[in-house]
Amino acid sequence: MAITDNLAITLVEQSQSQKEVTVNAALVALDALINTGIIDKDLAAPPGSPASGDLYIVASGGTGDWTGHDNQIAWFNQIWQFIVPAEGLTFWVNDENALYSFDGSGWTKVVEATDTPQFTRIGIGTAADGTHIINVYGPSILYNSAAGFTQQMNKANSGDDLKLLFQQGFTTYAELGLLGDNEFSLKTSDGVTFNLAWKIRQSGVTNFVKEALISEHSPINHKNYMINGDCKIAQRSPYTLVKDIYDFGQVDRFEGMATGTAVTNGSLVHSAFSGKDYIKFEQVTITGTGEIYLRHRIEAQDAEIFNGQKASFSCSLYHAIGSDMDVTIFIRKADSADNFAATTDIANSGAITVSDNSETIIKFEDVDMGACENGIEIELKLEPGAITTQDFLIRQFQFEPGSIATQFVKEPYVETLQKCQRYYQKHGRGINGAFSSGTEIDVALFFPMEMRTTPAETLLDNTPFINQIGAGGQTGSGSAIVGGGTSLSSKGAYIRIDGFTGGTSRDPVFIGDDNVIGFDAEF
Repeated sequence: MAITDNLAITLVEQSQSQKEVTVNAALVALDALINTGIIDKDLAAPPGSPASGDLYIVASGGTGDWTGHDNQIAWFNQIWQFIVPAEGLTFWVNDENALYSFDGSGWTKVVEATDTPQFTRIGIGTAADGTHIINVYGPSILYNSAAGFTQQMNKANSGDDLKLLFQQGFTTYAELGLLGDNEFSLKTSDGVTFNLAWKIRQSGVTNFVKEALISEHSPINHKNYMINGDCKIAQRSPYTLVKDIYDFGQVDRFEGMATGTAVTNGSLVHSAFSGKDYIKFEQVTITGTGEIYLRHRIEAQDAEIFNGQKASFSCSLYHAIGSDMDVTIFIRKADSADNFAATTDIANSGAITVSDNSETIIKFEDVDMGACENGIEIELKLEPGAITTQDFLIRQFQFEPGSIATQFVKEPYVETLQKCQRYYQKHGRGINGAFSSGTEIDVALFFPMEMRTTPAETLLDNTPFINQIGAGGQTGSGSAIVGGGTSLSSKGAYIRIDGFTGGTSRDPVFIGDDNVIGFDAEF
């Protein structure tokens, strides 16, 4: 016999006998479903004494007469009868005082009468959004109360963000909140790159990370005590690495060393590309448990500001050894003023993991410096293990007062050069002098920057070109700085160079080559 599409009510057939039976059954079914509510939706077994017209939703795992009828409408009229719900069928459930609709697979609460309504998405002044659970469009939002008012925000894990975003055209230009930790921070952006502007520690200490600027390169308040942290000044020669021996590479103020079972290749050089300057450990080959070290020293007169204070270190490091690499930062103090022959550890960062093939900023923050007025040594230990012809690039070194490592600060090239010349200078072309004999010339010079202490001198060019006023060009062979007649101070030098032939005593000369003499006042 034919039935209706939704409730499966039997229709009267043409010439059917006892039509009243079919019609009455249809009316009884409609009576059961219309202007009534579901008594309960959580029963899996039929109730013991149902009344005629009682209506239930069969819970999962139906038993007895309800077996096999999960989620169906069970109604009692002398026997249990069942209606298979279609998606969208909606009923009031009496024992919960709530409205439920069938979504095609189960019954879902639509509106609660005694509790606050619960919705998956809400749109106010606009359509609900698939990403944001509340989507509001309008000129303002007012939070008002007769007394106090609290808006609560909570996150699951310390490393999560809990933040407010400030955008234009859905591009973010500022972030405010707990940004990846549990300290209150503000970051600003040009729409692409984010810079930390300030941070409030859990102790309440406030750090303004981006200081007021006179220009884009010169901060009003000096904060970086690592000279040549931008790695631009490279007066020295490359250093070919020798196992377990520290020496200066091209970049001023930084010494490097490598160790392992053997160090068979590698040098410490200056590298510049894409407008960035780096210290580079180049083409390093180490067997065994390979380690690479880089250190920088701060003299006593600059270290004093850190005495009894907090300090923070940061730098940027790149490697591509094929796996992550551990780096440890050590901070030490000299045991006597400006003498690093003996040092005492202040603190170390522990192993910091640096990802492969990605330039990473590494930090060691909130270091309690104690009594460090004799000088500070900062050392990086890289642990690449056994490697073959690998490069390591490091830049933007910064050591500053305060409990957090802030944005790197540049300074003008000339200022950095002058600071580096306090520790190392080299001179050549244009130095005036005279032959003191047929084979020796004497030259005198004042240093453009007073050096830290009386320097040691080195002849950098063994065959410098000398222009003798009376005789023209002269060159030496196997030239050397000789002791007789040579004297040095922190302000200047009087140097005697030997190894020339055919000179005329007292005849004026000047040096025609660059970088002939080096003066070193490093620790």
